[in-house]
Amino acid sequence: MKLKSDIVYFLSYLFFSSCSEPSLEEQAISIYDANLSEKKEEIRNNRKIIRSPDGLQFTKSLKETNQSQTVGLTEKGKISFEGKMKNGKPHGEWTTFFPDGRPRWNGNKNEGISHGPFTMWYQEGRKKMEGEYKNGQKHGQSTMWHLNGAKWKEQKHMDGKPSGKWRTWDNQGVLIEEIDHTLNGPMFNPPSP
Repeated sequence: MKLKSDIVYFLSYLFFSSCSEPSLEEQAISIYDANLSEKKEEIRNNRKIIRSPDGLQFTKSLKETNQSQTVGLTEKGKISFEGKMKNGKPHGEWTTFFPDGRPRWNGNKNEGISHGPFTMWYQEGRKKMEGEYKNGQKHGQSTMWHLNGAKWKEQKHMDGKPSGKWRTWDNQGVLIEEIDHTLNGPMFNPPSP
């Protein structure tokens, strides 16, 4: 009995997933690969996708909202960014990519301004930096790593201004600098031996 219900579930999943509309990324790559030269209005009416004049950005309105989803491609047809827009400005989660498809930057936008947590990576995939923005300004703690994965820097910001202790390590993990940002300005405190 359990096997029969599992088979029915699996077949239903295959049927409905095969009937679903392809993602915007898949549609953009398909249009790009076909090198369609249709007029902008025809693309809007037939596919509900608007292609930018340079042919590298594809935008699709989301149903009954003032938001849209957008994807950008490189000149070689690889994805370079993806995200959502509100009133023509980046809004919501955004990701940019290296040419090989690995993520470069991921974070949140609020009507065109970075707002919320973000992460950056080196091209080979190791994490490079993570932190947070508040209304376009760095806010809170940011951490950066050397290419080898060792911690490189810790910095704190308050509404875009340096605050608290900033620490820097060499690529072997040895603390080499500590700066205390106080109300009177930065003060260097060399690490103790």
